[in-house]
Amino acid sequence: LMISQINALETQLKQDRSESKVKLGVVYRNDALGVGTRTSLDPLVFNGKPLSDSVNLNNNVNFTGYDYTQPDQGTIVNAYLKFLPDIIVLAGTAEAITKVMQPLEMQWPKSESDAGRRPYYVLIDSVKVPELITAVTNNDDLRRRVRGTGVTPGATSAPVYNAFQIDFTSSYPTTSSK
Repeated sequence: LMISQINALETQLKQDRSESKVKLGVVYRNDALGVGTRTSLDPLVFNGKPLSDSVNLNNNVNFTGYDYTQPDQGTIVNAYLKFLPDIIVLAGTAEAITKVMQPLEMQWPKSESDAGRRPYYVLIDSVKVPELITAVTNNDDLRRRVRGTGVTPGATSAPVYNAFQIDFTSSYPTTSSK
């Protein structure tokens, strides 16, 4: 689902912005949650090339892990204010909103050439937190630029969750998947 969302945004932004290439930033927690999400993006084809292609890696695509226990993610925010990605994947929890998304939104360049060029965000399920609701409340522009993936509560998601539990427990036998 995440790859599908990213590719749909890539197509939309290339068309809307008359660009042949767009930029992708992946900001992820340095834990099982974030690294698992980052790893799941390995098969992504972006700008017509694999992520590892020189067109992408460290040119049009950046991967940035972070320590969620740190009180500030200013280094990441500053780097992304220079990189100016078109799409940002956030793989974390509430701190991804408060320490990355909100500071980026507040500091994003306001020059005329950047008008309408704010990033779109693709979020994993664990970023669906009250801090996200607060961030998009009374901010229709940001609300329209946020997409996400995740499971829907109920019986239809049970097979997905069960498969996750099996994979997680196999990979991390001493850690709970709950």
